[in-house]
Amino acid sequence: MCTSAMSNHLKSKHQEKFNLLNKGKDKDVPTLLLEPAVPVSSTRSSSSTSMEKQLTLSESFERKLIWGVSDPKAKKYHYLIAEMIALDNEQLCIVERVGFKRLL
Repeated sequence: MCTSAMSNHLKSKHQEKFNLLNKGKDKDVPTLLLEPAVPVSSTRSSSSTSMEKQLTLSESFERKLIWGVSDPKAKKYHYLIAEMIALDNEQLCIVERVGFKRLL
């Protein structure tokens, strides 16, 4: 059912659950009875639930274009970045950090 590492972890960190599992093994109690009655939910990625559409050639090129400073999209993002820096009390050097550069 579980590896020895997992068993050792249960034994040292979760003694009650370890004892409960060992009782079940000795009495041949089905493991389903030992599991909590809380349902486990799984989430699907958005790509599996919605249809993906391949970009057209012009859409693909449009995504690669570098926006000019006066471009409406650029202005929108500049405003949002400035707002984030002000509201979150961030230093201006946040735009030089690796994580921020990867975001863009």
